[in-house]
Amino acid sequence: AILAFSIIANESEARTCVWDGGDAGALASTAANWDTDTAPIAGDDISFDGVNDDACTWDLATNSFGTFTIAA
Repeated sequence: AILAFSIIANESEARTCVWDGGDAGALASTAANWDTDTAPIAGDDISFDGVNDDACTWDLATNSFGTFTIAA
């Protein structure tokens, strides 16, 4: 008899995405507007840290995020 095991790793770890408004536009889906130049995906934590006050238009297709923080 043969016994086999398969381990499947989690595809990705949740990230904390901090808005920095780095692009000329204000779309949340634009990667350059986030501190890591990567737009948030499902499971990520979202942070508007109060340091950058550039406008943000929320146009992401998912609403399944971790935490969503807006600092004063």
